[in-house]
Amino acid sequence: MFNDVCPYCAGNSTVQLAESEEYYDELAMVSHPVNVHAACDDCAWFLYANVGALLVFEPPVYAFIKERGVDVWDKYVWAAAVDHEVTSVRWDPQRVDGVFRLSGDELRYVLDENLRMLEYEIHPGD
Repeated sequence: MFNDVCPYCAGNSTVQLAESEEYYDELAMVSHPVNVHAACDDCAWFLYANVGALLVFEPPVYAFIKERGVDVWDKYVWAAAVDHEVTSVRWDPQRVDGVFRLSGDELRYVLDENLRMLEYEIHPGD
């Protein structure tokens, strides 16, 4: 779904940021400053995810986590003390800044309006 293809009907999907809504509590959704909304343009199937979940398999994030001893295919990544935070959201132009923290190190990133990683930096812990 996040790669612009619906897993149910193979139709095109639209992926975009969604501001937190009041109904999230009613649906037991975790509220973040923003979430990612993906919806199929054909069958209307949709889902919400946090920005961190969207990025786990991006090569820089995947490598950052793997190099610190966590195999995202072997263990639920959030159970391994991976901390993720959205630090800034700008709407015009759309940008999302965030940080992954693990083993004292940080991977800071910036996403564009298509939720693609524009830049990232790794900052070793003290």
